[in-house]
Amino acid sequence: MKQAVDAFAERHRIFLPEDHILVAVSGGPDSIALLDYLYVKSKETGFQLSVLHVHHHLREEADQDCSCAEKAALSRFLPFHVKHAEVIKRKKEEGWGTQQAAREERYELFIETMQETGANKVATAHHGDDQAETLLMRFVRGSMEGRKGIPVKRTLGDGEVIRPFLSVTKEEIMEYCAEQELLYRTDYSNLQNTYQRNRLRNEVMPLLKEENPKLHESAQWQAERSAEEEEYLNSQAGGYLHTFKKGKEEIRFQQTAFQSIPRALQRRVVHLILNYLMPSAPWSRQHVEAVFSLCFSDKASQRTSIGYEVWAEKSYNHLLLSSSKEKSPAGFTPFTLKEKTVYTIPAGTIRVQQNRQLNKGEVQAVFQLNPEQLPLQVRTRLPGDRISAEAGTKKLKKLFIDAKIPRKLRDVWPIVTDIHGTILWVPFLQKAEMTQKNNYKQQTIYLAFKPGTDLLLFH
Repeated sequence: MKQAVDAFAERHRIFLPEDHILVAVSGGPDSIALLDYLYVKSKETGFQLSVLHVHHHLREEADQDCSCAEKAALSRFLPFHVKHAEVIKRKKEEGWGTQQAAREERYELFIETMQETGANKVATAHHGDDQAETLLMRFVRGSMEGRKGIPVKRTLGDGEVIRPFLSVTKEEIMEYCAEQELLYRTDYSNLQNTYQRNRLRNEVMPLLKEENPKLHESAQWQAERSAEEEEYLNSQAGGYLHTFKKGKEEIRFQQTAFQSIPRALQRRVVHLILNYLMPSAPWSRQHVEAVFSLCFSDKASQRTSIGYEVWAEKSYNHLLLSSSKEKSPAGFTPFTLKEKTVYTIPAGTIRVQQNRQLNKGEVQAVFQLNPEQLPLQVRTRLPGDRISAEAGTKKLKKLFIDAKIPRKLRDVWPIVTDIHGTILWVPFLQKAEMTQKNNYKQQTIYLAFKPGTDLLLFH
């Protein structure tokens, strides 16, 4: 086994003399074998070694598992660290299953211990059979990462996770434990078919290995080739994602822009969007297809929950995906415009200018008004609102519909009126047609409006 792992590690440049490797040891045969292998390898290569045990507090025998890991470390005179995972608490807080909560806790504790010890790598004991099981499980679930498998190396915090045992099988590891007379703990829950992985491991994998005894090698080859292809295709998809407008908890883009993306990359772009909004969620084909369908929907307005607290909304040609809790846009109390004052409203800012000078991002409207029309007022829309147009008047409702303004934005769109309530300006959409009269008392009024993010997308 050692020769196979050595060759695999050399091919992937897993170990470097300057490394400080933190070995994750559960006390089971796989991790005990990994610790023993790395201990011998450290003498040959010169890297530093420390041991970490994550106590999950899920099994009655968990304390004995911890003791086994500690003895294995101390018998080799290696630094030993214990971290306690709050799996049950995490399950309740996040609504996750036990395995996902345990995994998230475990990897966060890996990062924490790396920072405390100065380690730059964490070694886990995933082996070749785990690789085959993972590919099979992701295929069954319809996972978007179904072909990628378990990576040999991946970034974790400021360091890396490494998996040198992906080149060998469980059987080879057990033989190594017997040859080296290693003491380990047995987790009998792995023999129970409670979880999907256990069912595949105990019932399906033996059948596949009868067909191909070298299944783990085929799985590893497939995983490595797929990872290379995934990296390239995701970089291409990421280029399109960069053209979308990203906020802290949301992404906005136009339907036509999405539909112009090459078909082979569209679902990848959706997957990148979902990972951006909720990186820890196990996104599947069903989630991606829900967003994908919305991107090609003919409905003018549509809203749907994608899952994992992410929702998507389509309004005409515009799409919004967000992981924030839904917030209905608040209107504002009507107010009077005064000079030398900048008014902030949900839709942006508005002010009376002294001249035509504009600040960056502002749009302007100029009016010739009689004193009896002043001061100007700003409010939101009202039922039956109309504005003067070339051919009579036009309903504001139709104005919004023609401009394809989402319903929720119509309620915060500023409406500028004179003192009598006559609508003079709907920024970006319409300025009232006014009959010019030669009145020496008329005043020139300059208004400047700077839209907020939401309105800017629709003007």
